[in-house]
Amino acid sequence: MNMERPPVTPNEAPPASPRSSYTPFIVLLVLGAVLGVVIAIGAGPKVRMSEARAKAQEAANQPRSVYVEEARKKDGPVALTLPGSVIAWETAEIYSRTDGFVRQYKVDLGDRVKAGDVLAILDAPEIESQARSAEAKVKELEENERLSRTRAERYKRLAEAGVNSREQADQYEVEANTTVAALEASRAEVHRIRTLLGFRIVKAPFDGVVTRRSVEKGTLVTAGSTSGVTSLFEIARTEKLRVLIDVPQTLAPSVRVGDEAKVIFGQTTVTGQIARTAGALDPSTRTLRVEAVIPGDQGVLAGSFVRVSLNLTPTSPPVLVPANAIVPEAEGTVVFAVNGEGKIERRPVEIGRELGVDVEIVSGLVGGERIVKSPPESLREGDTVRAILEAPKEKR
Repeated sequence: MNMERPPVTPNEAPPASPRSSYTPFIVLLVLGAVLGVVIAIGAGPKVRMSEARAKAQEAANQPRSVYVEEARKKDGPVALTLPGSVIAWETAEIYSRTDGFVRQYKVDLGDRVKAGDVLAILDAPEIESQARSAEAKVKELEENERLSRTRAERYKRLAEAGVNSREQADQYEVEANTTVAALEASRAEVHRIRTLLGFRIVKAPFDGVVTRRSVEKGTLVTAGSTSGVTSLFEIARTEKLRVLIDVPQTLAPSVRVGDEAKVIFGQTTVTGQIARTAGALDPSTRTLRVEAVIPGDQGVLAGSFVRVSLNLTPTSPPVLVPANAIVPEAEGTVVFAVNGEGKIERRPVEIGRELGVDVEIVSGLVGGERIVKSPPESLREGDTVRAILEAPKEKR
């Protein structure tokens, strides 16, 4: 059976299809998804930044890590090598004791001499002339003294006999005594001049070697050793030698007379002993002058620069810390130590010798402190740190 659809009027819309009814829902769904993606993309960096800030804050709240090394006392003898200067056991510069000319010199550079050996002979014509005049004056005064004494005795007898006055006799007695005094003074002058003539023979004061000759034949020499006067010779006694060493004040109290000293000169090593010390520090260098004695026949020459090896036992053993722990400041030298609570302490110290990777601390530490190695500039007293202990490095 056929059924006929009624006609549609102009004012009546056709019925909507089922597909058209779902379109708004789909559009809303798509827009929501897109909005969610946009929100997620925009919020991601903020979330990550927040997490980074949280981690940074957590790291900032954690104590910083520092590497530390334990300060340790250096027990036992301290091997010390210092520069030294070698000088002769005795040295004398020989000056003329009279004016004159060099007639002859008997020794030259490097000659060995004995005490009393003749070094040079001088001519002193002026002194010789003075000697002749003084001797003539003595003869004259001797004659005058004889005559004045005879006259004084005669007038004394006449005064006693009442022939002359007592005053006249006393006057001649005074004249005789004056002549005697003048004669004694003249004889003393002759003795002085003869002594000067004796100085024309220049002799060695002790056994030694001639280390310098400063005159030639005919050289004019002047008596004395004042500034500007040149010595004739220099003689050194070298069977023993003195070695002069300057020991730093940190080890000065450890030096003992009688301790062994090894003197190193090139490939030669000579063993000697400490003979004496100055007993006080040189205020300009803060060092103690020490003198060691070595034999003079072992190949070391006076005037040499040498190295001296000493083994000293410190009265107060120094403390060793890493060299990179030292922090110089305007007020002095400091190190940073980590106390038992993990906090930084600033310790002023006085340093001694530098020993490669280590430095001696003379005062300020007692040993056992945990010392920060290579402390950063931002490190401050009171900071809380995490100490990482490292073993000491071997000395290079």
